[in-house]
Amino acid sequence: KHEQLSRRVGMDIQEYTQVLLQRMKLHSPFAGIRIEDRQAIIEETLASGSTKSNPRTVTADDVSWFLDRLFTSEE
Repeated sequence: KHEQLSRRVGMDIQEYTQVLLQRMKLHSPFAGIRIEDRQAIIEETLASGSTKSNPRTVTADDVSWFLDRLFTSEE
């Protein structure tokens, strides 16, 4: 998937994402946080204004569920 996305945007997808973030002057609240810092990610997500404005209440269990799916490799 990484290669497919890179081909579509004409450069490495991670570099492309960084370029877009810089252009839009966006800062990731997760910068410097490692995936092993699961509790920090959950706390940051729950404190986010985006999460708070979600029409559905988001719980720590919800964030944990997404982390499991985003960062678990199924090959």
